[in-house]
Amino acid sequence: MVGEAEGWRVLARRASGAASRGDAASEREDEAWIEKAKYTLVRRGNEVVHIEPPGSSAPLYQRDHYRDGVTLWRRVERFVPEEQVHW
Repeated sequence: MVGEAEGWRVLARRASGAASRGDAASEREDEAWIEKAKYTLVRRGNEVVHIEPPGSSAPLYQRDHYRDGVTLWRRVERFVPEEQVHW
């Protein structure tokens, strides 16, 4: 056992790539027991991007778009009133 975090035990931690300094988005694999079942978690930064087994009724953590390293941007229009609203 490597350690405990947020109520689940981390059994092993394997880095899937060498992280350089300042590389907060490197992937790592954790094996964890959650609710009496063993899961393999792939995490990138603080996000779980894949979990194995994926889930029986609804697949969990289908976030392959987080793994490619491309930031998804979307253009939004913001509203700013012409006059200041005094509350």
